[in-house]
Amino acid sequence: MKKYLILIDKSWLAQNVFRSVLSSSFEVDMGFHLEDINVLASEQKPALLVISENAHDEKEWLSLEKRRPLVKKIKKIFISKKAKAPGGFLLLKPPFKPEELLRLCDCGGDKKSKKKVAARSIKKNIGSKRAFARNILTTKVFFNDEIGNPLIYMNARDISLGGMFIEGGIPLKAGSLAFISFGIKGKPVTVTGQAVRVDDGGIGVRFMGLPDEARKLIGSYCANVS
Repeated sequence: MKKYLILIDKSWLAQNVFRSVLSSSFEVDMGFHLEDINVLASEQKPALLVISENAHDEKEWLSLEKRRPLVKKIKKIFISKKAKAPGGFLLLKPPFKPEELLRLCDCGGDKKSKKKVAARSIKKNIGSKRAFARNILTTKVFFNDEIGNPLIYMNARDISLGGMFIEGGIPLKAGSLAFISFGIKGKPVTVTGQAVRVDDGGIGVRFMGLPDEARKLIGSYCANVS
């Protein structure tokens, strides 16, 4: 039986991203405000609290601790760019790899995928039976919140005008949307992506409404398949 975890974040995109990372190891309930902990913890005792900086209020938290002593006794993770976490919290600064959050939760997350494909075999498959030419792209891909703040990152494997394949174990549901950003030849690209294929090796992402500048950059990069 999975342990019960409460995730508090005011950003729905951040909630979806973090929940995708944690759901393989925990039963996750989500809220937007600290007060939601009272409701969520009324039936089950959480083993862990994960709270973001934008959902944290020091006075509100101290009040909650007094009324619900349980929150003092369990592990608490604070996701923030700040140099220091509130008392009793473990600090995790974004952007981070999904495995870092899982390790902090004491649930592993460092297992290597059995389905990773060697670079040599990737080259053979590029452009075969696909609508768009693909090229190998080894770069960090950031999953962002609504205002563009990077939350987590994984590594790209290849790219085309239609989308990209991202290596990693974040179990996004097929059809899920995400704001992602990455670089090609030192130039930044930000786009909305939709998960169209999810397996143990990673995520196949389709680009949605690719901006003209990004389309030209990716098209030029993929035209130079060696």
